[in-house]
Amino acid sequence: MSLRHAWTIAAGTTMTGLALWLICACGSCAAPATDLYSRLQDQDPGVRSAAVVEAGNRKDPNAATYLVDRLGDSETEVRFFAALALEKITGQTMGYRYYEPSDRREEAIGRWREWLKARSTSQPASRPASGPVQGDAP
Repeated sequence: MSLRHAWTIAAGTTMTGLALWLICACGSCAAPATDLYSRLQDQDPGVRSAAVVEAGNRKDPNAATYLVDRLGDSETEVRFFAALALEKITGQTMGYRYYEPSDRREEAIGRWREWLKARSTSQPASRPASGPVQGDAP
């Protein structure tokens, strides 16, 4: 996805999401990584959105598992920012489009999970075990 396309899409998101993206894009979000991982799973979609943007700005490869989880989020803006963050970190999209029907998104999320699984054979897992976030889409 080109930056121009991303901006076009961002213009269609809620003003809150766009404001979060602009604030964090300036690099002003700077909390410890462990706190970041907690915020990626927060009950509040605004907190999740900000954390997703922060993970992308940090290009934190350890956040990839959390970001893949956020691709299934019930909130459109969280899914949008998670897709952008993953592309920023990995350079890949796996064919994921945040706006597609859930069955098409789930196919792409499955490709992301396979990518994570292949990656985990070469790197130690860094994700703590946890249940689903309330905002996760079924």
